Amino acid sequence: MRPLRTTALVSIGAAATLIGMLLPAQVAGAASTQKVTVVGPTDDAYTTPTSPLLNTGTSLKLSAESGAGKVAYLRFTVSGIPAGATINAAKLHTHRLDGHLTPALNAYRVSSTTWSETSLTSKNAPALGTLIAGSTTVDGGVTTDVNLTPVVHGNGVVSVALRARDAGTIARLHSKDGTVDAPTLSVTWTPAAVVVPTALFGSSINDNSDVARLGSVSMFNHPVYVARVFFTGAPPARWSDSALLTSLPAGSAAVVSWKSGTPAQVQAFLASKPVGMKVWASWYHEPEDNFTTAAAQASYRATWATYAGAIRAGGAVPTLILMRYTLNTNSGRNWHNYYPAGSVDSISWDAYNPGTKNNPPTYIDPANLIAPILTVANETHLPWGLAESGSPILDSSANRAAWALKLAVALRAGGAKFACWWDVSVTSFPNALDAAAAGSWH
Repeated sequence: MRPLRTTALVSIGAAATLIGMLLPAQVAGAASTQKVTVVGPTDDAYTTPTSPLLNTGTSLKLSAESGAGKVAYLRFTVSGIPAGATINAAKLHTHRLDGHLTPALNAYRVSSTTWSETSLTSKNAPALGTLIAGSTTVDGGVTTDVNLTPVVHGNGVVSVALRARDAGTIARLHSKDGTVDAPTLSVTWTPAAVVVPTALFGSSINDNSDVARLGSVSMFNHPVYVARVFFTGAPPARWSDSALLTSLPAGSAAVVSWKSGTPAQVQAFLASKPVGMKVWASWYHEPEDNFTTAAAQASYRATWATYAGAIRAGGAVPTLILMRYTLNTNSGRNWHNYYPAGSVDSISWDAYNPGTKNNPPTYIDPANLIAPILTVANETHLPWGLAESGSPILDSSANRAAWALKLAVALRAGGAKFACWWDVSVTSFPNALDAAAAGSWH
């Protein structure tokens, strides 16, 4: 089906993707660098059994004795660790007061997280739970570390108590109320890996009105993974010269095409794209209506050869974009006439629901829509995708959304690398992508 559309200088697809049961996912840029969050105590104090009503919340020191003696309490609030992060280690770091020895310490769980340093006494102190870990001394005995990893699981309140481990010993430590060497809790964590689906799904944006409707960096609140971009003439000198292109978020991919410009211009344009961005690039998408003679088709293939090296040198994938209609037996066309073997590393198709021509209009089975595309893929052994696809609403928004979901699943099963939705214009039918279809496409 040849889509009817208005002329636009640039068309960008803000994206969506199938996740979970719809797509096998891969880890892209899995974060391997550990990060550290360090927090000081919100509350610290110690209790004295011989003075059951004594409060030490403003004391410059913390005391921890062995046996039934003084107990130091510390409470921390951990924040800023993103959801899904892995906690690798958590360490309590304390400093002894000058002139005092640093005996070994034991850290215990404290079930209460609501006690306050301003009211804590031996009489109302929360009970100590099980042993967490013993301490290790560092810096020649000046500081003491205790492993609190078992009780730190991410953001939240951590409450612990300290006692001297060995009989007859007492630890005197700096509290948070002093000017130096306050206790700290150091949490080492690894961010969750960024999961990117193995196939990318997008939605084309025709002009600024669509940007306002869909949002240039999200599509009905779905993340952007790929953009469909086409130029009716030459591409801009640099990627950053297009306000729509620069609106794409970091990490997105793009499917780009143009119809004029020199290979050197194309190479410079593609080379200026964001570092690491995946781009499929095509000279003169949908050539079938404009290169109709054998001589014109030979010229088309030869021109492709001049662009292929520039595209690769610019860090993009040379991609032929043809109409799915060309694969119909009644089209009178042969896709081989446009295929520049050796000059492209991918083939993409503009494949729409052609059921609008039926009476009554129908949603074509997605498996039938992509079957001949798979035949070409098997013959050429090249990756494939849909540069444009979609359907108007033939009856109800819900039924179109169901068709979009079936198509997305079929594309995943067939190994498509990307698929971009286009608001195909068909007389008498609403064509715009809505939240229901976006949710299915996503």
